[in-house]
Amino acid sequence: MFKHIIALIILSVLAVIFKTELAVVMHWIIDWHAHVLHWLSSVFSQDKMGVIAQASLALLIIPLIVTAIVACLLWILRRKMIPFLPELMWVVWLLLLALITVGQRSI
Repeated sequence: MFKHIIALIILSVLAVIFKTELAVVMHWIIDWHAHVLHWLSSVFSQDKMGVIAQASLALLIIPLIVTAIVACLLWILRRKMIPFLPELMWVVWLLLLALITVGQRSI
């Protein structure tokens, strides 16, 4: 428990120090989501079900790609499988969902 509190404090300080870089990364993630949505719009129809399918797949594709990239990099560097694969996917999914929600609210 003590290690988690120390890690949370350190990550909070790093987030404050690198807040402009984090903002750039978050904008990059939102732009990537918009590109995936645009690509999927040429695959699916523009009716209600097509838009739901586009948004759902875009919300699934990005965490899968990010998790696959991290898993491949760890496999190349350590020759071991990533032990926290599902947790990483959930974190990326929740981050993307939060960014999309905040981005739509500001429009």
